[in-house]
Amino acid sequence: MKQLQLGLKWFLLFIAVVLSIQYTSPQNSYFQDSHDKLIQTYSLYYNHFQSDKLYYPGYDFDPNLNYFHLIYQMQR
Repeated sequence: MKQLQLGLKWFLLFIAVVLSIQYTSPQNSYFQDSHDKLIQTYSLYYNHFQSDKLYYPGYDFDPNLNYFHLIYQMQR
């Protein structure tokens, strides 16, 4: 019985995590907007305010920007 309760708790935790990720998806999330503003602000600092090119640490292994969600703002 205790094992069943423990399994149920883990299952409910898994469902809660999945639903929280779904709820905070970029189309309806304030977190994503805050994250985007942080990237933009850091990029200005990183470029010494000389360029508005966005900082992307994965550019070496993702030069086509397949996994960068702000691609529409990326300048080369």
